[in-house]
Amino acid sequence: MRCKLIKDNWLLYFRRTVYALMSLSLLLMVGCRATEPTGIQKQSSASVAEGMLADSPVDSKEQLKERVEGRWAALIKRDFSEAYRYQSPGYRALYSVEQFQGAFGGQVGWLNARIAKMTIKDASAEVVVSVQYNAMVPFNSDSGSSVTKGETALDEKWIQDGGVWYHVQR
Repeated sequence: MRCKLIKDNWLLYFRRTVYALMSLSLLLMVGCRATEPTGIQKQSSASVAEGMLADSPVDSKEQLKERVEGRWAALIKRDFSEAYRYQSPGYRALYSVEQFQGAFGGQVGWLNARIAKMTIKDASAEVVVSVQYNAMVPFNSDSGSSVTKGETALDEKWIQDGGVWYHVQR
């Protein structure tokens, strides 16, 4: 009898933990394509590549802006290989592109992203990105789920290494 109670309590704890993690990933992670073009999505691949490969002393603020927009364009398109290239060298040394992609769920889809604020201090920056999203909100198994639209502000940290700005995963 005692073993059955322990097993049942563990199962309840496990389910609650899974639901809590799913809810958290809903708010923090994304996984769908945008349904209409956004300002960031319209950015050309050439300008993204130029921002990524810039070794010359480009205006730091402009380069940071291009890098943030390039990362978000890749995330909106769910091009995780491209988005991974914006991660800091330290992050990429520890995590593979597959691990990076695995951190994003399929419950939330980013629709649009725009820079709301950038603060640069030496070789680090704080960037606030306003993100519009669609989220699948699960209900109990009988009622299914529904899609909720929303907008949130995300605080991002970026560092400059070798003259190039990189996103720091928190």
